[in-house]
Amino acid sequence: RVHMAALGAPIVGDDLYPTLRPAGEGTAEPPLQLLAQALAFIDPLTGEPRHFSSARQLDAGWGAVDADG
Repeated sequence: RVHMAALGAPIVGDDLYPTLRPAGEGTAEPPLQLLAQALAFIDPLTGEPRHFSSARQLDAGWGAVDADG
């Protein structure tokens, strides 16, 4: 997160210092707009390739960002 912010490409919705709230008021912050579309790796226990993908989309409202920013 810090590296992306330093490169000028922060994660949408990422507050470096979240708001602290008194106990009992709820502690949930808005979720980060960070989503892995797909994840693949070799399972270290079985040696088999594993692949997971998501059809979930990021929340709308902040606009599309292309490769040029």
